[in-house]
Amino acid sequence: MTERRRGFARTHCTRQKRDCGRDGVIIPRTRTKDCLKIDSSSYRIRINGHVVSNGTLIVDRLLAYNLTESTNLIEGIDAVEPMQGLPARWIDSTLREQVLQLGGSYAEPVAVLATHFVHSVQVRFHELLGHQDVLRLVNDLRNENGDAITELIPSQVSISILHRLLMSLLEERVSIRRLMTIIESNAYHGIQSSDHAWLLFFGVLER
Repeated sequence: MTERRRGFARTHCTRQKRDCGRDGVIIPRTRTKDCLKIDSSSYRIRINGHVVSNGTLIVDRLLAYNLTESTNLIEGIDAVEPMQGLPARWIDSTLREQVLQLGGSYAEPVAVLATHFVHSVQVRFHELLGHQDVLRLVNDLRNENGDAITELIPSQVSISILHRLLMSLLEERVSIRRLMTIIESNAYHGIQSSDHAWLLFFGVLER
């Protein structure tokens, strides 16, 4: 990947990471590097040293997806949309308008990589959320709700219970952005459990 395109990828990843804040979790620092062990058009996404996703990019083409019978007639190189595993096609950039007119969609290679990266992280948020991360989230809340947090944590809601509860919610792809509400509801209902079903039952959170 050229330095220019690597810069584009970083920019797209930064924007996508910012969007992840909507779930209440910030993606840890990431880095990109070349790997001589794989083809120059391929990439791997590693989390905690383990390969969790991979894909292929053709940097001088666009990835057409949401293909219909009509868009399938457009000339290109068959591919697979990396997140959903659906049929896609790498097309020449001059065909972008034709794809749209026929009901399809397309994405730049760096956008494909950035979106795939963030999706790979999002489905593993529960694995990435550590004890220190929960403490950091609570301390951030303390700056805004100092008295309430001091009253509730840890006397009524322990950090360990809160940690397991947040992991359970993230595993189900439920946003933890309303952290104060989660803590207050946990204390109010006196539920010392990592089972998040009661939060959904009482309407505290929505999927």
